[in-house]
Amino acid sequence: MADEEASAAVFSSSKKLEDVSPRVFLETVEVGYAIIKGAKVLDHVSTAFAPGEACAVMGPSGAGKTTLLNALACRVKGIEGRVLANGVAISTPMEFAAWGTVAPQDDVVLPNLTVGELLFYARKLRGGKQSVEALLSTFELAERKDVKSKFLSGGQKKRLSICLELAHRPSVLFCDEPTSGLDSRVALSVVSTLSTLAHQTKTNVVATVHQPSLECFLLFDRVLILAAGKVAYSGTVERAVDEFSDDDEGQKFGCKNPADLAIDAVSKGQGLIPGILTALFVPLERSTLVRECFNGVWRLKEYLLARTVVSAVVHVAGCTVFSLFFYYMIDLKGEFWKFVSPLYFLGIITQQLGLILGSVFGTATTSVPAFLPLNISAVMCAGFFFTIHDLTKSIQKVLYPFWYLSWYRYVYAILLTNEFQFGTFDACDSVCPYDSYAPNQVPNVNRDVIIRDYLDIDVYQAKHYYVFYLLLFILSFYTIMFLLVKHKALKP
Repeated sequence: MADEEASAAVFSSSKKLEDVSPRVFLETVEVGYAIIKGAKVLDHVSTAFAPGEACAVMGPSGAGKTTLLNALACRVKGIEGRVLANGVAISTPMEFAAWGTVAPQDDVVLPNLTVGELLFYARKLRGGKQSVEALLSTFELAERKDVKSKFLSGGQKKRLSICLELAHRPSVLFCDEPTSGLDSRVALSVVSTLSTLAHQTKTNVVATVHQPSLECFLLFDRVLILAAGKVAYSGTVERAVDEFSDDDEGQKFGCKNPADLAIDAVSKGQGLIPGILTALFVPLERSTLVRECFNGVWRLKEYLLARTVVSAVVHVAGCTVFSLFFYYMIDLKGEFWKFVSPLYFLGIITQQLGLILGSVFGTATTSVPAFLPLNISAVMCAGFFFTIHDLTKSIQKVLYPFWYLSWYRYVYAILLTNEFQFGTFDACDSVCPYDSYAPNQVPNVNRDVIIRDYLDIDVYQAKHYYVFYLLLFILSFYTIMFLLVKHKALKP
């Protein structure tokens, strides 16, 4: 009875949201974060977020958007640089929680409580100062006050999830993908509410969004665009149009979505390898693939063949342009087509590995991280860093399968035999590592001695059979990819 009376008192309060206090100005100074050594998710990010503004954090998949929010909320350890709130450094989750909150991407609400009950208890448990009735009115949930949350639509659940985080009147609100899974009309409503919240209450609102519609994009005051963990743009929405225009005069808002221009521009500038990109294909296209395959629009082998061919064509074009510059720039002596063709095979194999992992794990957040250790392991067993004979007998037994399963090893061997197919090496003083393999061949050392004994490469095999081994990798990976997509990824 007491709870009902208290709830009634709360609902009878003002419908206007109160201004936040204190107003918090956030800054990041050279913030960096790496999951593993040398692989930075955030790389020297310096930017600012002001109270009373709604800022969109944008970028391609894997650009570091969610990681930046977690870094600002002090939820990850090992952060480089500083996070400042009104000029004071913060470093713990408790320091951030004193005046800030994070609305997660998933709408986590208790299904059997009504909207009013959830807000009432959220306000009580968190020492809330904001009017529940005002929150319901602002987020267009007043008519759903007595409805259990499990009966709400997707857009209503999204608004309720954000609403619950505002019950204690935080000065900073982080929203991770608040428009995810919503249609354009509902997404526009959510973003409009966030913009109104920032302007009316001076809340510092920061939201990660992935290529919003033009109407949603224009509702934000500022935009931060990340590319491979670095700041590609930070400034007003209006100035973003000029920064990412396709021509000198700039694109008009009515002609092309500036959000699309921005994402396209920063995506073109990333050093992402083919395998990481293809690891995203199946997770991102799975729903479309399932629908159209089951509706008989296309068969699976047609989709996979088309995806492989298109990806391969793009890679071949980029690899050719790269080789034309690189090959002649460093004055290589081997045959050009024997230099570039192994690189074609390498790209196609890594692309297929990405498709395999995308089929196994099913989500972009797990398939991309899974690709890195596998690819790095294959690189380490290529023979560039060490040969199998450099290792102890016990380690050799463990690494032998990986040594011969590394497609990089065969590419590396073909490139070396092509470059050194003619001539000899000049002998030098005792610091030359290969002198010990041919002490009686001074002043010149035969090429086969170096490649065979020092680099542990079978010249005959590399010249005549390794290309077929690479083709076997391609056929094997394609078969594995087909079976995985058919029996795992296509399960409705």
